[in-house]
Amino acid sequence: MVDDAGLAVGRALGNVANLINPEVIVVGGPLAGLGELLLDPIRRGLIRHAVPVIGETTTLTMSSLGDRAEALGAAALVFQHAGIRRA
Repeated sequence: MVDDAGLAVGRALGNVANLINPEVIVVGGPLAGLGELLLDPIRRGLIRHAVPVIGETTTLTMSSLGDRAEALGAAALVFQHAGIRRA
């Protein structure tokens, strides 16, 4: 089941990568704890569905923020919008 989900995510990321040609794709959220168990099928799906040069050169990595990524990103946007800078 994790393999099928990873392949589906990889297919979607492959389509996005074809449009924007990113250097790095960072995967995060609640499933980040699965690590390579999820990252490997995502990588296979990305390579299978992206243009070869994009699929082979795009780095895929797991976020170190885990399931807090959304909350931390939202807080960062609030601080940025309010003009609050890191001390």
